[in-house]
Amino acid sequence: MFRGLATAVLLMGIASSPAPAQTSQYVLSVGGSQLQCQSWRGERVPIRFNHSLPQVGRAYRSSDGRPVIEINPGILNQFSSPVARWWFAHECAHHELPPVANSEKQADCRAARKLRSAGLLQSADLDHFHRELRFVPASAMGHLPGPDRAEHVRKCFGATQQFAQSGRSNAQEAKPAPLPKIERQAP
Repeated sequence: MFRGLATAVLLMGIASSPAPAQTSQYVLSVGGSQLQCQSWRGERVPIRFNHSLPQVGRAYRSSDGRPVIEINPGILNQFSSPVARWWFAHECAHHELPPVANSEKQADCRAARKLRSAGLLQSADLDHFHRELRFVPASAMGHLPGPDRAEHVRKCFGATQQFAQSGRSNAQEAKPAPLPKIERQAP
């Protein structure tokens, strides 16, 4: 098991018993950090715990068109706090990025930059990615294989600024949307 396991709990105290997938909150606590998400349209994104989800998390729009993040806390808790925060930020990035710029690689980068900007990801934390993502497989949806993904996150973390490719010329390139509110909680 990894050192410094992430404590992923909903603020309303629902961590001790499995929460049905339809239970939603808007704040997720991971390693003492309170994480929230807002879509590129300005919508608050609810966070649902789903213990039967076969992956860490997923971002999708519900049948009524609302953004949702689903997290499997059992899987999330297998990662260190920096990597667990990044997983959540990755899923959030799928809602933050407009459809024209939404890809797995863009979500990986946005998550790393957002956490770096909030002071929740330090360069010393990047070694966790190489250790913890090494067995994560690639996917048909565009996820890089674990070692390549860890290196991609490292490069994104070090990038001073990265813009989403939106089909515009360099002179008209879009700036990324503002980063969502991530509060650092004192220990």
